[in-house]
Amino acid sequence: MEGLNQGQEFLCYCIVGMFLCFIFDIFRSSRYIFKTSDLITYIEDGIFLSLSAVIVVSSILLISKGMLRFYIILAVCLGILVYSLTISKVCVIMFKSIFKAIRFLVNKIMEMHK
Repeated sequence: MEGLNQGQEFLCYCIVGMFLCFIFDIFRSSRYIFKTSDLITYIEDGIFLSLSAVIVVSSILLISKGMLRFYIILAVCLGILVYSLTISKVCVIMFKSIFKAIRFLVNKIMEMHK
């Protein structure tokens, strides 16, 4: 089986960047709905950073067999930019709605057990 050419790799890394931004939108939306302390926010940031690092390093190992090239950084950044300028707002609205529904259900369950 032959590997991917550089153009295909570039597109794959753009998708990785979009996926990272998608995950960030989940974290961002949850923070908007569930007010947390600064400590929890720092922990969430650490989780996001760790998860992002694992995703990027794993994708470099899988897609380009561990060879780090400049265009990888460029492609990930381009993916983040494209996602942010296109579907990020829609995803944030969707995630906020989901988290609001979860908060509502949790509050109702908590009320029932009082």
